[in-house]
Amino acid sequence: MLKNIKIYTLLLITLGFIACSTDNEVEPLFNQDIDTRVDTLLKSYKSTLTAPEFGWVIENDYVPSEDNASFRLHFKFNADNTVETTSDYKNGADDLPSTYRVGINQVPELVIENFSTLASLFETSGFFLQGEFEFNIKEITSERIVLESKTDQSSKSIINLVPASPTSKNEIIASRIFETRAFEGNRDINENTYRTFTVTNASNQNLYFANIFYHLNTRNFIINGTDANGNESSFILPIKTTETGFEFLIPFSLEEKSFVTFTYNETTKEYVSVVDGLTATINPNSTIGFIRNNILDLTKDQVGANGSVNHSLLYRTSLSQNLSSTKFVNDIISPMVTGLAAKNKILGDIKMRTLSNPPALGVSTGNDVLVIIVLFDANDPQASPINLLYFFSSEIENKLLKLTLRDVSSQTDIDFIPEVRPLLLNFFGNPDGLIYENQGNFRNFVNQAATLTSAQDRSINFYGVWVNF
Repeated sequence: MLKNIKIYTLLLITLGFIACSTDNEVEPLFNQDIDTRVDTLLKSYKSTLTAPEFGWVIENDYVPSEDNASFRLHFKFNADNTVETTSDYKNGADDLPSTYRVGINQVPELVIENFSTLASLFETSGFFLQGEFEFNIKEITSERIVLESKTDQSSKSIINLVPASPTSKNEIIASRIFETRAFEGNRDINENTYRTFTVTNASNQNLYFANIFYHLNTRNFIINGTDANGNESSFILPIKTTETGFEFLIPFSLEEKSFVTFTYNETTKEYVSVVDGLTATINPNSTIGFIRNNILDLTKDQVGANGSVNHSLLYRTSLSQNLSSTKFVNDIISPMVTGLAAKNKILGDIKMRTLSNPPALGVSTGNDVLVIIVLFDANDPQASPINLLYFFSSEIENKLLKLTLRDVSSQTDIDFIPEVRPLLLNFFGNPDGLIYENQGNFRNFVNQAATLTSAQDRSINFYGVWVNF
């Protein structure tokens, strides 16, 4: 069987070889046995791969799918079967040393054998990118290599490699500064970097006002905002990096103007695009920015399974820790866990419960919100849990939920003041308030999820699930 495969493969290869060869070149080829012929052809492929002095780049950059961003990649294939990858993805963090092979698996193939940037992109997307790190070699010359994805389930994606210029690699390295600058912003619950995004006219009037999130793994900008008439809108726009900023692959359009190219201002740390008198600006400041009207949902019943009313927003480590922001876990939860452990206590649930019937919440009628902190005895798992109860009055102001601590009902609270007060006062009771946002269904459950974000520091996010206990 293997011999038959080699024969069929050789036939395909040699037909192409004959088409661009003279009679004198073809005759020696057929004087060789099958294994020798295949080996000779594969060596010629490898020779072509390693020949360019400055390596290869992906022509027109790497765009895995129509709704995906663009990635810049450079490859230097070496005679010792190692390949060096240089990309603008994650500041080159996944540009790891790798080996490659040129072989035969029914047709000639190129495989990058170790984890590196292409594998990282493939993995990050849940293995759905339309291109990866195993390729059929469709064409190979000194001027172009055409690679076809081996594992695409639908239409096969194509990558074209062309010889790199002397500056290609350094240009890609220079464009990495984009992601360094992107992280000068603040973080949201998924560790995406966010900024404010405005479009103004020549009179400096706001025509559009939004939050714009940069998603590192997909290299998309996510825009949530409102125009001057209060019409809310959301966009997901893929980008490509440049040495001076970035470009939207899908333009952001407003008032029949399309914004594509944004240039970074070193002094203001802003990205700016000017089109026909309109100025689009992405600013890294820490202002709250655009807030949706989700806060009004707190005045409504959260309906769960079988029509039950879910009135508690539950934070449980097993459910919420990986979905809350790193800073919430590191600055609020981890110190609590450490402090409580020193007193032989284990942190259980944290619940924010609405007490009064809608729409009383947010009308400052008294103790509207109850925060419950559940503790377990580390030495006696059978012991009854300790419930620390904290009552807050509430007010909704400019779409923000503002809570003021009014009363403590647990007699044991005094024993845990140092451990729990940062959560109560620095987060729930922060003077700037909380931003409430719906997060849709929790995984595959009917229960809705939501986040509470500190308006004082938007990188501190509490992720909870609405439950009826």
